[in-house]
Amino acid sequence: DDQATFDWEPEREAKVKPTEPPTTPPTKAPTEAPTEAPVKAPTTTAAPETTKAPESEDQGEHPSEPQEGGSHAVKIAICAFAFVALFALAAYATQELWSPEEREAKASVKRITRREAAAAE
Repeated sequence: DDQATFDWEPEREAKVKPTEPPTTPPTKAPTEAPTEAPVKAPTTTAAPETTKAPESEDQGEHPSEPQEGGSHAVKIAICAFAFVALFALAAYATQELWSPEEREAKASVKRITRREAAAAE
């Protein structure tokens, strides 16, 4: 039993060490960040942390979660707010633009029905 637990700890250390100095995710991060927001420089610094997260999920969830969760939560909140704002603006625009047309259409339908009623009489 002692050997099993003693052997398990070095495996954890071996898994944790490769997650700390990854060289490939930082190369991917600069290509991803400018496509999302080329103006924002802080996103490029936060991107390598988010790329480390998939490798460190096994052991090092705690240090990567607040950083990844914060950046993703902010992006999701901004996107959600943007979609809600665009939807609200679209709904408002359609009410403003189409309501006069709908009123005219309803009025013309009423005129036609009045003409038909007058012709029928």
